[in-house]
Amino acid sequence: MRDRRWAWAGTITALYGAAVVWVAAHHEPWRDEVVPLSIARQADSLAALAAPLRFEGHPILWYLLLWILWTMIGQTWVLKAASLGSAIGATFLLNRSALPWWLLALATASFFPLYQYAVVSRGYSLEMLVLFAFCAAYAARAPTLTLALLLALLANTEAFGLVMASAAAVMIALEVLG
Repeated sequence: MRDRRWAWAGTITALYGAAVVWVAAHHEPWRDEVVPLSIARQADSLAALAAPLRFEGHPILWYLLLWILWTMIGQTWVLKAASLGSAIGATFLLNRSALPWWLLALATASFFPLYQYAVVSRGYSLEMLVLFAFCAAYAARAPTLTLALLLALLANTEAFGLVMASAAAVMIALEVLG
């Protein structure tokens, strides 16, 4: 059964990856997709990266990822690579779960994971990756520190990530107390 899960996850992720990479290669980024990369490109330190974010209304994690990639590579394609890499990783984690195969196939091939969270280069793919990593860690009964770290990362992806991280923290607290 375990080998079939790996084979399923690998096959579906490869098909998903091929599809989103092809579509992303033909997608021209919109202005709101490019702004985080522009902020990351202009920052010469972590403090310089954080300063303009008070006007953006988004947490720092997506900007931090782009800043690290820009500092290491220095090419604009890191924007699409960060989005695609996060989405493909999230898809693999999702398809390794114990959900029925047909539900995994529907979720993987739906509009949001297939286009909005992968091809459109915003922080949603990173949010999806961290959320699914938390779910996998929680299902595997990972140590509390690991779960807390994943929830802290989730809270710093997008505003809705903060809501999901807060709800998961309450869930864990109720589980520990109950």
